[in-house]
Amino acid sequence: MFSKEKKTIKIRAIIEVMGRPPEFLTETLSKTAEHLEKEEGMKVLKKEIAEPKETEEKNLFSSFMEMELTLKDMEKLTDFMMNYLPSNIEVIEPSEISFPINEANAFINNLLEKIHKMDSLTKKTGFENMILKNQLQTLFANSIKVEENKEEQPKVEKKESIEEAVGLEEEKPKKEKKAKKK
Repeated sequence: MFSKEKKTIKIRAIIEVMGRPPEFLTETLSKTAEHLEKEEGMKVLKKEIAEPKETEEKNLFSSFMEMELTLKDMEKLTDFMMNYLPSNIEVIEPSEISFPINEANAFINNLLEKIHKMDSLTKKTGFENMILKNQLQTLFANSIKVEENKEEQPKVEKKESIEEAVGLEEEKPKKEKKAKKK
């Protein structure tokens, strides 16, 4: 992305996670670091994972990883920001970044494209969530109606057998009486 000066960008970044159990947080941060080490155009120089600590919310833990990385260019920095969502980034080197206007435009448009993709996903997820809420409310309302109808129906005594339920039990005694008469 830098035309004449192809300098790498050295940053310090913090990636935070929250969840449970605490071992899962440490494992997740370790896997994130492993994945970053395999990324082309990125190099992990240092990493330090903090011990998970319990948050104010019961049974939830938080942890973070502080790391130093070098990135080959501004595009890789953008990729890192959008894909790993660090809570903080500090550019260590270079002290100044300059590049031609066409590269600045390419960088800005690349960033906008990624933001629009995330916005689209967010809107789609929100829409799907709204549909699911409506379906759940309808389902809940229908289940209440069914319960109300059950209460309104007259109570039917439980029959001892299938014959009693369909009314055949009453005919049996009549048949037996006829048989006794003969």
